[in-house]
Amino acid sequence: MKAGTTENDCKQIRSPYIHYGESGKHIQIPANVSRIEDGAFLGLDLPTVLLPDGIKTIGRAAFLASEVENVALPDTLEVIEDDAFSGCRYLQQIYLPASLTRIGARAFMGCESLREIHIPKSVQIIEDEAFAFCANLNSVTLPENFNGLRKDVFRDSPISEKF
Repeated sequence: MKAGTTENDCKQIRSPYIHYGESGKHIQIPANVSRIEDGAFLGLDLPTVLLPDGIKTIGRAAFLASEVENVALPDTLEVIEDDAFSGCRYLQQIYLPASLTRIGARAFMGCESLREIHIPKSVQIIEDEAFAFCANLNSVTLPENFNGLRKDVFRDSPISEKF
């Protein structure tokens, strides 16, 4: 942060806000943040991530190869950019909010523990390989008449034969 600014002035997270408490490591993000910047939490060991309302975008590779298991995305989220959660092999579940419009390329690629995903009606496009190499992805719910799937979205995932 620049000199003279406070945590409350911050609108973007560029580097981790990691805190240690009685319950272990957790992220503490100010409520007025609207964007998680590219690579902000890349490779970190954070089992649970709770993102506050107000966040509209999760940047490229924001959580790439981190050890996150569960993520609670805010109801204000609109875009998950390319590679945002790619390689999060322990990610078991993620709730995609009704405000989400775009899932970037390789956004969840290689999330080996992810078992199911529900795509909300608001999503207009799911980019290339968004859920590729998700070895345990056995259930995908898409909106009726959805035509926003790009190339190889579920490549080498158990669900790929259905798409």
